[in-house]
Amino acid sequence: IPYGYRLIKKGNNYSIYENLNYLNGGYISNNFIKESTFEELSTIDKEIMLINNIIVQDDLNVEENYSLNIDKNLLQYSIIDNNVIVHNKLIDTTEIENPYIEIEINNMPYTINELFLEFSADNKFRSIEIESDGTNYYIPTGIFTSSSRLVDLGEYTDSIRVRVNLESNVVYDFKDFNFYSINMSDYSNQLESIRANSFDVFNVSENNVYGEITAEKSGELFTTIPYNSSWEVYVNGEQVEYKRVNECFIGINVSEGKNIIEMRYVPKGFYIGAIFSIIGMIVLIIMLVGKTK
Repeated sequence: IPYGYRLIKKGNNYSIYENLNYLNGGYISNNFIKESTFEELSTIDKEIMLINNIIVQDDLNVEENYSLNIDKNLLQYSIIDNNVIVHNKLIDTTEIENPYIEIEINNMPYTINELFLEFSADNKFRSIEIESDGTNYYIPTGIFTSSSRLVDLGEYTDSIRVRVNLESNVVYDFKDFNFYSINMSDYSNQLESIRANSFDVFNVSENNVYGEITAEKSGELFTTIPYNSSWEVYVNGEQVEYKRVNECFIGINVSEGKNIIEMRYVPKGFYIGAIFSIIGMIVLIIMLVGKTK
């Protein structure tokens, strides 16, 4: 179970969890990193970077001042069981039924550890099974490409066993296969700072978002609303420019103090379409009036 989630209900084929770290509509940050710089980071550093920094476009006139304030640790592990042929970074599962690798991880570095598996391989995993404190967890996996991926294995305080179930009759070429722990005490501290400057959304309709944020100081408000040029954004009643941040969301510059924010979605061509519709109605009325004379 990932850090910050609480089980509410468990059914036969489903489980419902509450996200205790939920942020309503976004938060303010003054830590910026350019998109090109972000792309050069490792996969695990990207995961950490998104917690307390805002990604901005390269051509934006903003000075980079990003920081990684959450500690991570590359974990040592040992292979305790496998039925495949392992040679350097190659794993051959030819003619092996239900191939797997079973790994043990000991000596967790932090009081609260969120574990991630970082890997890059040219074939997918079937699934990942985890045994911890007598409890078994099962993670189905999708189709992964050769690009580096992260799998969140959940929160742990003690040693665990991880069984990676592989596909049969393939050869895996692993470029990365690493286990990382993130210090969730650092994460909690960052989260509390974010909550102090979070965006409270009061009303959401089909084409309108309304809320407010009280900022301790001016900064960039990262919203959880996808970027689209058809939005109109108003801060304290005045229309303002907005930008694309974190690659696909809306960022709004706000001032220190209370900010009332309204966002209206107006599809492109709406006003022109409305004008032509009105003109068409006027012409139609004139034509009908002319016929009745």
